[in-house]
Amino acid sequence: MNMIKGEWNYIRHNRLILISVLAIMFIPFLYCIFFLKSVWDPYGETGKLR
Repeated sequence: MNMIKGEWNYIRHNRLILISVLAIMFIPFLYCIFFLKSVWDPYGETGKLR
């Protein structure tokens, strides 16, 4: 447990690594948002089809 706590403290104090970790966590979040937006209401706009 101390090793994990030490790693988080190191990440918190090193700005470059903190930004990298946040960016790596943000990319899957963006993917989920765009994916869910595309499949949320697949039949909502079918009335406009000819």
